[in-house]
This record gives sequence, C-alpha cells and structure tokens, in this order.
Amino acid sequence: MSDARQEDSDIPVEVSMSVKDWQWLDATIDNTVAMAAADGNDRAVEQGHRIRSTGWEAARIHPRSKDGWAGWPPVDDELSVSLPVSDWHFAIQELRRWDQIARQISSSAQEEADELRGPAIASFLEAHIQQRLEPRRRLAQESKASAISPKAR
Repeated sequence: MSDARQEDSDIPVEVSMSVKDWQWLDATIDNTVAMAAADGNDRAVEQGHRIRSTGWEAARIHPRSKDGWAGWPPVDDELSVSLPVSDWHFAIQELRRWDQIARQISSSAQEEADELRGPAIASFLEAHIQQRLEPRRRLAQESKASAISPKAR
C-alpha cells in the first residue's frame, strides 16, 4: 500500500450511488464474506460485515426505505454510505475479483452485460474517493514542503 493510501485508510468518505449499484456491491461483498468464512479468513469476514451493515443502516434511515423491493429504497434512488477508505478499497478489489470470476464462468450475453456493472461501480468508487482525498493529500504535501524548506524572511 502506498504511503498516501496508508495514511488515508481510516478517513471516512461518503459516497452516494444508486440503490441498485449499492445492492450489486452488497451482493458482491456477501459472496466475499461467504467464501472468507469457509476459508477461515476472519479479517475479510469482519470487514465485509462492517461494509454491508453500514449500507443496511443507510437504507434503513433512507426517507423512502421500504418503498422498494424487500425493504430497500427504490433502486433508482440515491443511497449515501460513509465508510473508511480502507473499506472502499476492499469493496473495489472485491468488485473486480468477482468480475473476473464471473467472466470465467459466464455463458450468456445477459450475464456478460451484467458483468460490466461491477467494474463500472469500482471505477466510479475509485474516481470519487480520489476526488475526495486529493485536496487533503495536496494540503499534506504543501505542509511537508513548507516544513522542509524554511521561508525566506
């Protein structure tokens, strides 16, 4: 992990996305948790549960909760979820990993079209997180630079 990424890992970042995209992410992380539990990977299980629980809470307090399928807000509504950067990176990694698995086993054009959703969500998340963290990183670099080179008086 790069120094900047390590420094940012605990910073919470709020992301708004469609409920449909969150449900895709939630299902992806559900797959990850199931496999991690079978493999005895407690860290991944805990991280996955934390991500999913945060999304469930966001759905629960959404003004239109229960107006959609199975108690969710409608799929075209926006859902705002705040997670630490490390959890977002984990979700991005898992979206890409499960996309690769799906590509290996897909058998229909519909499955292939659906597969593009995971990488699209991952790319969206990466861009959003980068955009949110860039001012903080720039400020940190400026602070380091000013501490290294004394100002002329």
